[in-house]
Amino acid sequence: MRFKVTMHDDGSTFACEREQPVLSAMLASGCRSVQVGCRSGGCGVCRVQIVEGQWEAGAMSRAQVDADARRAGYSLACRLYPRSDLRLRAVGRLVSAIVGGRSASAPDSRGAGR
Repeated sequence: MRFKVTMHDDGSTFACEREQPVLSAMLASGCRSVQVGCRSGGCGVCRVQIVEGQWEAGAMSRAQVDADARRAGYSLACRLYPRSDLRLRAVGRLVSAIVGGRSASAPDSRGAGR
């Protein structure tokens, strides 16, 4: 069964099979809305928030997505499998590190780190 995945941030869409990791489907479609890291559930670079839809997730590092985050709708795209059409927001480590063209570790206007 094929489902439609929509990226909340830029509106891009791609198709994903039920047993295909969302990250693999995204890359096969040419979409680049989510950063790519280890592709094995360990690095957290491809972290997404599921805004809408039903899903299942495979094994992934608890350091990247703990039980509370999983219940709140977070997963790694490389370990995310659709069970309905999905709407996702990219929130991976690299996405979080780039804010307005500067590193999130750079001081904000008050001089404190983010």
